Amino acid sequence: MNSCNFIGRLVEDPKQYGEGDNVVSTFKLAVNRAYTNSEGEREADFPRFVAKGKLSHLTQKSLSKGTMIGVESHFQTRKVEVDGETKYYEEFVIERYTFVEKKR
Repeated sequence: MNSCNFIGRLVEDPKQYGEGDNVVSTFKLAVNRAYTNSEGEREADFPRFVAKGKLSHLTQKSLSKGTMIGVESHFQTRKVEVDGETKYYEEFVIERYTFVEKKR
């Protein structure tokens, strides 16, 4: 089973790449950890998310930096050849998202 759920706040506006059926949007979320560190502060992780096709277009219209959302996704590792070098990108592919708070 490959199912990952997150609640977090966008740390950047979504960026869109490609055209037509191959369009994707990417962004990072600040996702707070469930515990505090030794100084009593809550730390965050910043996973990368990808929205494809129609969801990419919707993401561009409705999400922006600072928006808090809940995301249902699955994990993938993408292999890309760049200048003869193999690079691997770990990302979460969005299946659906929902707004957690009203827009400011």
